[in-house]
Amino acid sequence: ENKKFGAPISFFVKKNSLDTGKNKLPDTAVLKIFDASNVQVRTVRAKADSGFNRYYWGMEGKGIRQSGGGGRGGRMGGVRNNADEPGGLPVDPGTYKVVISLGKDVADSCFITVQDDPNAPIPATVRTSLRKTNQQLDQSTTKLVDLNDRLTEADEIIKKVEAGYKDMDPKKADTLRKVNKAMQDSLKAIREVLNGKPQEKQGYGNVPQVTVNSLMGEARMTVMGKKAIPGPQEQRLIKDAEEAVNKVIERANNFFGEPWKNYRNLVESAPVKLFKDYTPLK
Repeated sequence: ENKKFGAPISFFVKKNSLDTGKNKLPDTAVLKIFDASNVQVRTVRAKADSGFNRYYWGMEGKGIRQSGGGGRGGRMGGVRNNADEPGGLPVDPGTYKVVISLGKDVADSCFITVQDDPNAPIPATVRTSLRKTNQQLDQSTTKLVDLNDRLTEADEIIKKVEAGYKDMDPKKADTLRKVNKAMQDSLKAIREVLNGKPQEKQGYGNVPQVTVNSLMGEARMTVMGKKAIPGPQEQRLIKDAEEAVNKVIERANNFFGEPWKNYRNLVESAPVKLFKDYTPLK
């Protein structure tokens, strides 16, 4: 009853091959999974110690970064560099080849057969329809992920500007303080459309709010929660979510248009003052 979920993949690493010598192997194995058509559907990493190793593949394909809390990390925003590939939908039944590699020259492979649930099989037509609908939702999700990244980058720029106040001309610094506040308020307003207003009063709990991310989450959960071809209800939820995404994207584009360009010009015209005039010492 405590059996671990997923397809177990076992591999053996010779003792000491990870520890010594010029041919030292890395301590992380890369597992690339291919379907019957030799299309790569997933890439994962597993810790590789000397001796037998076992990794459990959840039988999912490649996914995309998900939009969420407004930062970069994990599935809630994701990190572009040096991050694990996010998981996606379950793969279709069939035979899959797993290629396991340690470094550039050491590799082996095995095959895994993924079977449909015999108690609740999903027809191929339903699988295809769900995958197509999920790809439609992914297009909107990708827009939100890119928007979150852009908002985060803008926040970082504003913080750097604030850190340079002390080295600026005092009048320029005072002007920038006022404009910085307006920029921060605009960014905050966009984030509240995405994620909702934070509850600052104690004792009220989390107040339900309709946000762009909540609409996207409801649409995806409703579509993927049924083993059936999406119908009118699901299409309505998707339409509502897509409209909300397009509206917040339009609002963000307006902000990063004239207001942000004017802010940039103002910052770049206020160089950091690093030097001062010296009088001869007496």
